[in-house]
Amino acid sequence: MIFFVKFSDALIMTQDKGLNRSAAMKAMLIKAWRERWTASQFGTQIKTLVTKSSPAEDADLAEQILSLSANGPSPNRLLLDLLDHSIASQLTSYTAVINSLSRFTKYNLPHCTAAFLNLIYKHRTFITSRGQIEDFVQFSLSLVSLATWLLHTAAATVARLSENRESKVDQSNLYLIINVLKWLTTEDSLIACIFYTGKSEDMELHQDLIIAAKDLSKSIEQLHMIIPENKLQDQLMNLIQKIRAPQPSAKLKLGRPKSSLILSIQSLVSFDVVLNPTSDLNQLASQLSVIMTMHKERLANMVCELTRCCMFGLNDCCDRWDAFTLLKLNRLVEKIQENKQDHREEEVYEGLMKVLQYNHLLNTIDAKCKANAFELVVTSFSPDKRKQPLITEMHCKQLLAARQQQIEKRLQTEGEFKTNNYTESRDINMIFKADSTLQTIIKTFENRTTDSNEFENLLSVMYHIVKGSSFDLLLSAASANGTLPHLVSKLLFFNKGTQESMGESNKVAQNRAALFDMTFLMLVYTVQCFSTSILSPDAEGIFPRWARLCMTEPGNVKPLESFKELGGTETLVDGLLQQMMQGEIRVQVIKWNQVCASVHEVMKEILLGLEMGSINQDTYNRLLQQLSNKLCCFPICIASWLVSSAHFGDEDPTG
Repeated sequence: MIFFVKFSDALIMTQDKGLNRSAAMKAMLIKAWRERWTASQFGTQIKTLVTKSSPAEDADLAEQILSLSANGPSPNRLLLDLLDHSIASQLTSYTAVINSLSRFTKYNLPHCTAAFLNLIYKHRTFITSRGQIEDFVQFSLSLVSLATWLLHTAAATVARLSENRESKVDQSNLYLIINVLKWLTTEDSLIACIFYTGKSEDMELHQDLIIAAKDLSKSIEQLHMIIPENKLQDQLMNLIQKIRAPQPSAKLKLGRPKSSLILSIQSLVSFDVVLNPTSDLNQLASQLSVIMTMHKERLANMVCELTRCCMFGLNDCCDRWDAFTLLKLNRLVEKIQENKQDHREEEVYEGLMKVLQYNHLLNTIDAKCKANAFELVVTSFSPDKRKQPLITEMHCKQLLAARQQQIEKRLQTEGEFKTNNYTESRDINMIFKADSTLQTIIKTFENRTTDSNEFENLLSVMYHIVKGSSFDLLLSAASANGTLPHLVSKLLFFNKGTQESMGESNKVAQNRAALFDMTFLMLVYTVQCFSTSILSPDAEGIFPRWARLCMTEPGNVKPLESFKELGGTETLVDGLLQQMMQGEIRVQVIKWNQVCASVHEVMKEILLGLEMGSINQDTYNRLLQQLSNKLCCFPICIASWLVSSAHFGDEDPTG
């Protein structure tokens, strides 16, 4: 007896707690509507009342939102948006939402009915069950309840149309019901099978479904008088027959699930593009070939997904993605083709043709890139850009004609895409221009020496290289076509050749200093982009030694002890300080490699002098200005030393 009393008290307490939680949830939803909460605000607050692990709370949240959203003649859009957020964050499940929706019987509110039908239709591709086997069974039953509600709603809608034939919202609802029923019975093979499983799980629900189907069959007879379209009547009758059938239709296609190939390759390709832009593609091609074998995919699908992956990359407005897509993608496909022996010649063409189904993606990329991106990709595979083309001239024309038809259709319906809608739009054609310019530059460098009469010509070439964003494009193109090591070796050659001179005029000395400085800066930027691994192990001169020993890299601050290995001398430091105190640093017959090795010691002496009071603030500022104005490489060398000093300090000079 005592046990039953305690059990009864516990049950009452649980019920009271549930009622209190429901009341609190309702109050929060009303507050969210009044204060116009954003989805993120609501998501943060509702978690104090709802947990993902409680089915009761899950169902209660969906019930509360749907009931409150249909309190008036028109639906509450804000609450429906909060329901979208709750589904996306898995605070409520599709099973709970569908069950709550199936209990809606206010057919005199057609606009609310339309909102709920649109909710199901919008989410139809995502509706599933994410739980245990028991949850899956409940999900199948919820689909049966949904079908019953759709049939009742259709019958009520027909009845309303018999009273008001001109009701557009009711006509729209009828078409929506047909579309949802098609999805439920034929369009989605998985959902259709789950629906038929649910019918066999609960006979009572099945009987309710049959009764609703009979009621709708009687109402359909009125449709011909209301809407003189035999197709609509035939569609409903056909759907009712499929719903009544004990088993799925034999014509239901249980095709292969959608390929998740892009999910497997996106991270691999992105790593190669962003973090390893100088790779020779051999490793990436081998990895992608293994993925193809594991997924049992054809080369055509791989070409399609690789191109699509690159299109997503182009959306990021990154020079490296531009270079990879237009200069390396065709070589990657060629290497995969070599690894995959059992392929047909037309598979590359078929893969590129499949890319055209992503019409909206291509349109967006065209607007951001100020060009027909698909045409540029196809051209990179064609005889125009390759000695051994991957597609024929005829295939190239067919692909471009198909894309042109899409563009013309878009212009007729949507008008011209405005690139100024995107703040980061750029001209992707510049990569092709950078590629051809790079070949010219390398040929020019091949014919140049470090004789003093070549300095002016070399400076002119260097100026055009670094002007604007040209150097970024050239580096991206060089890393993609494999000429980056050669370009770096030539810059190192010119930098070493201008380090010192035995005798020169003032003009030649200034040109030599400018060329040394410019090549030093270009090499610093290149190493920042590609790390010191781009430097040849046997490279000579001050820059390779300084970069490896002293240059600060991401996650790699060099120890202070390394700066002593550059070979700076106290005599040179004293001479530089004396020149600076007198007014200006000399440029004639100066060994810039020794100056760069000692300039951090000059800065150290200046800071010590300021700290000890040997120089005042005005002198300190004047000396810093001289260091900054003479050569741009001086502040860079000093900055690396300052970073190391701040990182390690005087206590641990070796790091």
